[in-house]
Amino acid sequence: MKNNILLFNGSGTISKLTAENLIRQNVFFSTTSRGNVNLFPGIPNFQVDLQTGEGLPAALANIDAILLVTPDNDEQAKMELRIVDEAVKAGVKNIVKISSMNADKGKYLLGNIHYGIEEYIKLSGVNWTFLRPSVFMQNFTTYYLKDIRSRQLLRLPCGHAPINFIDAKDIANVAALALTSTLFENQSFDIFGPDALSYEDAIAIISAEIGIPLKYEAISNEEYKTIIGEGVTYDRIVDLYNYYRNGYAVGRSDNLIHSTGEPFRSFKSFIKEYRDYFCN
Repeated sequence: MKNNILLFNGSGTISKLTAENLIRQNVFFSTTSRGNVNLFPGIPNFQVDLQTGEGLPAALANIDAILLVTPDNDEQAKMELRIVDEAVKAGVKNIVKISSMNADKGKYLLGNIHYGIEEYIKLSGVNWTFLRPSVFMQNFTTYYLKDIRSRQLLRLPCGHAPINFIDAKDIANVAALALTSTLFENQSFDIFGPDALSYEDAIAIISAEIGIPLKYEAISNEEYKTIIGEGVTYDRIVDLYNYYRNGYAVGRSDNLIHSTGEPFRSFKSFIKEYRDYFCN
């Protein structure tokens, strides 16, 4: 299957990891970013303003397949629908969208947003693959890292329910396969890691790996509001955390593991590789 591939949000976690996979395969692709920079040596990058759509037609010219992934913000649906429209105009044949776990179940705000985009893509007439990942393991090395390192404490309104955290690299490997083959064409996949762990369990694993006492504290929505402030984004984040707390972020991905031929990474293995992130 010959593809000219475009990865949106080329500096983001999923796109960067997908790019690394495609480079290993010697597959031609290009990226987009807000700035006029080359993100990978020898790889074309197109400057695209996702907020306005400026630069989209040039980026999409002669493209067969796109990885549709954009920053999680209040304009996400608007940005992605615009990309879909421009992709259809440009003759793109395949859209691989990074969605959110159980988006089709109607249980939480972020899932509903992504499901609306999925349905729009289905109506567009292009081939599609929807990848719906669970909670990224990389959250511990990004969003949560400052508190873990400086306070040895992670405070979230997530309760103690188990979560199947997923390594973003596993998602990227599936995305690369979807972009370069027809294996997952017109299918949706919820993607879960192998271990069902509460945040308390996860923090205990990090603590054991680095030899530093760490603690997780389950807090209320009201307490969390004092940490991050109020607003639309707050509502969506807390709604997502409530979804975790109610035990919905669990599942299995045996069908995908069989298709890719590789088991998804365990949380312990991930932390072992990134242990230095947590040490001051």
